[in-house]
Amino acid sequence: MKDRYIETEIGVLPEDWEVVKINDIANYVGSGTTPRGGADVYKTEGITFIRSQNVYPNKLVLDDVVYIDEATNEKMKRTILQDNDVLLNITGASIGRTAVLPSGFGRSNVNQHVCIIRLKEFFLPIYLSQFINSSFGRKQIDSYNGGSSREGLNFKQVRDILVTAPPLPEQRRIAEILSATDAHLEKLETIIVDIQLLKKGMMQSLFTRGIGHTEFKDTEIGQIPKAWGVKQFKDIAEILMGQSPSGDSYNNDSIGIALLNGPTEFGSVHPTPIQWTTKPTKICTVDDILFCVRGSSTGRMNIMFTNSWTQNPENKINYTHE
Repeated sequence: MKDRYIETEIGVLPEDWEVVKINDIANYVGSGTTPRGGADVYKTEGITFIRSQNVYPNKLVLDDVVYIDEATNEKMKRTILQDNDVLLNITGASIGRTAVLPSGFGRSNVNQHVCIIRLKEFFLPIYLSQFINSSFGRKQIDSYNGGSSREGLNFKQVRDILVTAPPLPEQRRIAEILSATDAHLEKLETIIVDIQLLKKGMMQSLFTRGIGHTEFKDTEIGQIPKAWGVKQFKDIAEILMGQSPSGDSYNNDSIGIALLNGPTEFGSVHPTPIQWTTKPTKICTVDDILFCVRGSSTGRMNIMFTNSWTQNPENKINYTHE
């Protein structure tokens, strides 16, 4: 048990730890490019071409991975990946997601949306990945983009990210604990998916057949119990659109009122705020339904559990409880 601590720019740490910048622990920071010709040059086999949609917190997801040929890879030889490279998404909605290329992964390269961080021998890649994916890393990345519509990190910003640096044996122990936790979470996620599929089937039946009904009628959405009706949202709810506050009011320190920008904060039922504003414009209250109306997340919903503030692209729906 450590009994001596020091104050640092990141917070109180054990006295034998340091705070370093990624620039201090990396031999290389850079990103790839999109091959000339774009998607037309992608292959169904060859050299794995990792894009931002393949990089998730502490893991690579290769469901929709694409490949490039030898000639394309040779033109991009500066960003040919090596075992244990740390891969950081630096643009778009997935900015900040970080994973490590596993040892023995095979030949691979990246596009311009993925930054390669190649570490010096004294720093553990999986420790850095876990750190960047934590609130300590997330807060720094968000600070670069606060109040701006541009979601992107440049290489200087990546190099300037501050990281806690325990001695290497302790880095290894911390990484092992967190990686084991990730493995358990992944197993739980598989169970949750199975239960969600079961629920989906139950919902199809319950929302159209009900419980114990024997008489049914045809409607614009299909057969439903004879005693039921069909209504539109406008008949049962007040629907309001969110509105963005001024960018200078954003903060990550829980000052003001929670700011919900979109599905980034959405959970399975309730949202989890990661940003706040001191100049709210549209307030949502307990039991309001938040409904995404733009982009790939259109249709996703959450229920508010406390007073908060909503911003595009969400509608606030107040039900009339009829």
